[in-house]
Amino acid sequence: MVDRITGAWGRATTTFPDTKDDIVTTATRRALGLSVAVVGAVLAILGLWLCVTLGPSGGATFGSRVTQTGALTIEPKVLNALDVPTEVTVSRKDGGPLWVGLAGASDAAAVLRDARRTTVKGVSWPAGSMTSARTGSTAMPDVTSADVWRVSQQERGSASVVVAQGQGPETLVVAAPGGAPLPDVDVTVAWHHKTWFFLSLLLLLVGALLAAGAGFFLWQDLTAAPAPQAGATSRSSRHQHRPNLLPQRLRRGGTTGGAAPADTDDTVVITTDRPDPGAPEEVDA
Repeated sequence: MVDRITGAWGRATTTFPDTKDDIVTTATRRALGLSVAVVGAVLAILGLWLCVTLGPSGGATFGSRVTQTGALTIEPKVLNALDVPTEVTVSRKDGGPLWVGLAGASDAAAVLRDARRTTVKGVSWPAGSMTSARTGSTAMPDVTSADVWRVSQQERGSASVVVAQGQGPETLVVAAPGGAPLPDVDVTVAWHHKTWFFLSLLLLLVGALLAAGAGFFLWQDLTAAPAPQAGATSRSSRHQHRPNLLPQRLRRGGTTGGAAPADTDDTVVITTDRPDPGAPEEVDA
């Protein structure tokens, strides 16, 4: 069957959507949302851990046990590590007397010389432990009578000293009165700053907001209508976006062997095995 279809072609056309770019954009958007959610969750967990570790007082505490030694010293890089007061507590296991003195680092070194002692060199966070080393080879002198100490005190069982910042470098010396060997002692170094707790709480809140916002965004995106697959459109979509190829006016033609009219420059001859279901049926006279 041959249909001669003539007429001015319709000008209304619609391009097909770029489904491949839509899929890439969707994947990128979801990957970004997932990344923000993961970062927010990590920040929230870190903030929660810091809040629990530091406590409402914002304190970081480090402790260690020092076995029998001539004396105990704490170096400036521990005492003057932060711009907040350093709290030092020393407890003697047998409940005997303790002497504690604070002096400039060079003055304390001149008094101690090469005496046997254990030196606290650093702290380990978040383990809460301290690193120390034994130094010296001579007997411990009676350091209590030296006049270099800015702060000194003698207690029984335990003693506490708060080292204010601003005069460092400083060294703290713990010894037994009269130059006697120092038995086992427990030493604790702590710093407290309430701002640390509030910063941890802020970190927790920011992380929780990021994780919640990104999670809500992903949920909204995943529960929305799915994006069309690349290379596949529905039947209605194909009809909606295809150009209008049907002529605006039809002329009846002849048979296969007939000649086309002379004034039909815009005539298009379409040969089909079967009629187009969308075209009007033509009956030859």
